[in-house]
Amino acid sequence: MNTTKLSSLLFKAGVVVTMVAVVWWGLTYGQMAVDLGTGFNKALTCLFASGGMCGFTGSLSALGGGTPYEPLVFWLGVALLAAGLVLGFLRKR
Repeated sequence: MNTTKLSSLLFKAGVVVTMVAVVWWGLTYGQMAVDLGTGFNKALTCLFASGGMCGFTGSLSALGGGTPYEPLVFWLGVALLAAGLVLGFLRKR
């Protein structure tokens, strides 16, 4: 596989994984942020971190039968995006 295809594949995979993470985060924290009155800004931190209120809300999601959101998925998507961009940039040099 040449570097052009690899950088494109990494970038596209990063986009998909990041989008899945954002949707999963929204399903887990969106309504709970409204119900608990924490607001969007505090819920947004749960996209990339799992401490404090995020852990509590994730536990509530698990008790309700849902799969709690895992920020590692977001960071994996960001890493894939970055790898694709860096590889594409280095290829053009």
